[in-house]
Amino acid sequence: IMAIKINLTQDAYINSGEYRLHTDSGKPSAWALRDWYEAAATDSDGNEYRVIWALRDDWDAESGDEADACDWDNPTEIIRLDTGDNVTSRAKIEW
Repeated sequence: IMAIKINLTQDAYINSGEYRLHTDSGKPSAWALRDWYEAAATDSDGNEYRVIWALRDDWDAESGDEADACDWDNPTEIIRLDTGDNVTSRAKIEW
């Protein structure tokens, strides 16, 4: 399986509500996030992705320091938008 290199097309922003994580096959799972960071991304072929980062349990939102909010190098999930495929295990963000 070839690695997919993606580039963020926007800065990550915090979101809240309910985001249902996906299984490896792209189907919604039983797990959901209440608060998360997300950003749009594309690959060299122009395919679009949604990148999701779960908040760290020990992150203090009151601190205002978003550098420690998530494990930025290891997104919780990366979904290809046109197919709904979960490509987290194959995709790598190029910073």
